Amino acid sequence: MKSIEQYLITENTIVEYKERVELHKSKSWLKTVSAFLNTQGGTLLFGVSDIDKNVVGIENTDLMVEKMTELINVKIEPTFSYQLLTKKEKEKNVIILDVQPGSAPPYYHVDNGNRIAYVRKGSSSVEARGDELNNLILKGLNKSYDMLPSQYKTTEASFTLLAAVFKNQIGTEFQQPKDLISCGLAMKDNVLTNAGALICDQYLIRQSRIFCTHWNGLTKGSVAQDAIDDKEYYGSIISLLNNAETFIKNNSKNRWAIKGMIREEETEYPYTAVREVLVNAIIHRDYQMLGTEIQIAIFEDRMEIYSPGGMVGGHFIQDMELTQVPSRRRNQIISDMFGRLGFMERRGSGINRILSAYKNSGRKVVFYSNENSFIVTLPNMLYINNEKNIISDKGNQAEEKVLLDVVITSTLKNLVRNKTLKNILLLAKKFGREGTWSRKDMASVFQVSDARETVIIRILLKNNLITKITRGNYKFK
Repeated sequence: MKSIEQYLITENTIVEYKERVELHKSKSWLKTVSAFLNTQGGTLLFGVSDIDKNVVGIENTDLMVEKMTELINVKIEPTFSYQLLTKKEKEKNVIILDVQPGSAPPYYHVDNGNRIAYVRKGSSSVEARGDELNNLILKGLNKSYDMLPSQYKTTEASFTLLAAVFKNQIGTEFQQPKDLISCGLAMKDNVLTNAGALICDQYLIRQSRIFCTHWNGLTKGSVAQDAIDDKEYYGSIISLLNNAETFIKNNSKNRWAIKGMIREEETEYPYTAVREVLVNAIIHRDYQMLGTEIQIAIFEDRMEIYSPGGMVGGHFIQDMELTQVPSRRRNQIISDMFGRLGFMERRGSGINRILSAYKNSGRKVVFYSNENSFIVTLPNMLYINNEKNIISDKGNQAEEKVLLDVVITSTLKNLVRNKTLKNILLLAKKFGREGTWSRKDMASVFQVSDARETVIIRILLKNNLITKITRGNYKFK
C-alpha cells in the first residue's frame, strides 16, 4: 500500500478524492468503485479535497469503515475483493479504498432496482455505453468481438485474397472449410465469425473501412481544394492494409543522399513504422463502435493515424512508459491471423519497432489515447522547417505542440460549452506545456467572473489537464 503522499502525486485517472464519506448518497463514490473494477482499477481517498488535494480528515473512521463495507457488499455486484483501511496524515485520518481491476466484469452498482455498470473516462466515472457494456460482457466471458458468430454464412463470402496471401506467405494452400474453422474464421455450422466477416473479400461489416486524406499544409482544410489526395477504402481488412500502404507511398516523397561512396535512400516515413501503426490500427480498433473508421491524415510535417477505441483496459498511453506497454489484444483471432500472415510480430514489440525506426532521427513519435480513440503521430523525416517536431535538449517539443490541442478537445468536448473550450485552447496555445500562467492571465482570455474562473480551473484539474504550481499559478500537463 502506498503512502498518502504517493497517492497525492498520482494521476487522478486512477485516484479519486472525496472530502467526506457520503453514506446517504453512496452512489457518488460507489459508481467509481464500479468504474475502477470495470477498467484499470484505482483508489478512493476519503478525507482529501478534490480541488487542491489538501488533507481535511475523517471523523469516526471505525464506524465509517464499517458502514462503507456494508454498502459495498450490498450495492456492488458481483462480489469482489478490496482493501479498506485508515491511515494518518498530518494528524488527520484518511480512509483508503483500494480497488483492483475485476476478474468477472461487468460490475454493477445496484440501487432501487437499477443495475448500472460504470467505466472510468479520464478522472470521471460515467455510465457504460452499449458498446462498452458489450465489451465488458465479452471480457467476463473471456471472449473477444471477433470470436462471436456473425449473421453471415460461409456461402455468402469468398476468401480469394486471403488464400493468395496465405499461399505467398506460408507456402501452403488455404483449404476451405477446414482452415476457416481452424483459424477461427467460421464455426462448424458454416456461420462466419466476425473475424471471418472482416477478412473475407466482401464488405460485410460496415465499420471495416479506412479514410485517407493528404492535406495541403500543416492543418486540415475547410474546403475540398485543400486536399491534395482523398481516398476511401472498404472491405477486407487485408485489402485495407494494402490500400492504406499504397496511399501513403503515393503521397510520400523519397530522396537520395550521398554518404561517402554510398547512395542511401531517405524517406519521409519509415516503412517499418508505417506498417506497425497501420496493423495495430486495424487489429486493435473497436469494431463495435458503429459509424466509425480508421482515418489517415498526411500533412506537410507529419502523418496522423486515428483508430476508433481506446486502449484495452482503459489506460491512457501518454501516461505510460512506452517501452513497457503491455501487449493486450482486443481482437484475438484477427491478431493471430495477421501474425500467421507475417503482417506483424506476435511478441508484442510493435511500439518498440516504431520507436526504433525513428531512433537517432531527432524526431519524436507521439502516441495519444483516450477512452474512445488511439492516435499515432509520425513526424516527416524530411521536413526541416518545423521546429515543432524537433527534439531539443531541454524537452520534447513535438508532444507539446502537436497534440496539446487534441488532448484538450477530446477530453472536454462534451463537458464544457464551445466558447469555453475555444478560450481554453487559446490559453493553451499562448502558454503551451512549459509556460506558467495565473488567474490574471486566464482572465485576459476568458473575461468571466472569478466564480466562473474557479469552475473552469476545477474542471481542468479534475480532468488532469493542468497542474497547480503555486497558489493561483498553473501549467498545462
